[in-house]
Amino acid sequence: MEVLWVQEAYRCQKIASRLLKEIEEQAKNAGCHIAHLTTYSFQAPFFYVKQGYAICGEIDGFPDDIKLYTLKKKL
Repeated sequence: MEVLWVQEAYRCQKIASRLLKEIEEQAKNAGCHIAHLTTYSFQAPFFYVKQGYAICGEIDGFPDDIKLYTLKKKL
């Protein structure tokens, strides 16, 4: 998957959680063992943490104190 984004009017309905779970299940069925992704601090790092991902990398130095996070999850 390239991008996971839910239009603001549809947020708080667990749409992203359900999509992510389905994608992880398909990856697991295809033989994948680990999922990894990147997200910026102004996006959704803590959404992914709530979904069982662990932050395993952080890059700072972007304007406005923005950070880039790398996260992973065992499938």
